[in-house]
Amino acid sequence: MRPLVVFAALLVGLALSACFGPPESTVALSEPGETAYDARLLGDWYYMEGDNEGLRLHIAPGEEDGVLDIVGVMLDWNTSDPVRWLRATAHASEIDGRTYYNVKRRAGVGDDYSADEPPGFVIMRTEIGDDGSLSLRFMDLDFMAKLVDKGRLKGRTIEGHSKGDDPTYLMLDVSRRDLVALIREFPPEKLFDDPGRFQRLEPAD
Repeated sequence: MRPLVVFAALLVGLALSACFGPPESTVALSEPGETAYDARLLGDWYYMEGDNEGLRLHIAPGEEDGVLDIVGVMLDWNTSDPVRWLRATAHASEIDGRTYYNVKRRAGVGDDYSADEPPGFVIMRTEIGDDGSLSLRFMDLDFMAKLVDKGRLKGRTIEGHSKGDDPTYLMLDVSRRDLVALIREFPPEKLFDDPGRFQRLEPAD
């Protein structure tokens, strides 16, 4: 399975057997409302896996100012449980002119994979292409794990649980100051993984 599908599915809490989720942080880059989100993200998006639609995202304004509400649905018609879903929130942060999103699963909603650990923040970058497609970039798991192994960051491995699946993900135990410093230290192409593209779902005529 392509890494993007694994990461995107885990972003919306759709855990898959033997999968690794994107790193999470115990803190966000900023508080909600300090940075405006990109209104172009609002709407419905879909991701194609080969000839089949594999994932949909619905992004709408949340109840709190400056916060997005995300509903994700994964479609897998090759299993006995083809539809899995979850909700998450996201708010924007700006560092040196670049915008990042702090995405947090809603614990206990849908197919959330939280066990005894509260959901952390998945740090994400977005890009709207010239063709109107949406790219999502998550912190690169391998790179972050190397920083933890070298003692540059504090982190621990967590085993999630969702309908018998046990997705493993890395929780970063860092301060906000250290998280911002990490963003500033490394170029985005090194810190964040390769994007996959979602297409906008246009309303039917």
